[in-house]
Amino acid sequence: MERKFIPFPVAGAIKSPLSAGVEVNGTVYLSGVTAINYETGQVPDADIGEQTHLVFKSIKAVLVSIGLGLEHVVRVHVFLTSQGDVGVMNEIYREYFKEPYPARSTVIAAALARPGFKIEIDITAVR
Repeated sequence: MERKFIPFPVAGAIKSPLSAGVEVNGTVYLSGVTAINYETGQVPDADIGEQTHLVFKSIKAVLVSIGLGLEHVVRVHVFLTSQGDVGVMNEIYREYFKEPYPARSTVIAAALARPGFKIEIDITAVR
């Protein structure tokens, strides 16, 4: 089994012990992506819409860095801290993914890794 570790787009952006993702035999597994400013390491004071756009832009940037795009995504896991945010997230989701949509799970969690995070998404893509 060949594993290729995928770095974060900005060196030193994340202090946690993880890679942006791992590619194994053409399948890419991205770690959970949150609405963090990779330049500052700070969580922006933003609503669910702004955070969702930031998460998808970050996912897209990591995929582009390895020669892939959102069209390669086959599985999406969405974690939200409020069930009331599902509608807004779905509207924005449709801006980034078109039919046929990737398989998806959406989970409402009591909290995410840092205060201020309203959404976290991890994906699986196939080269």
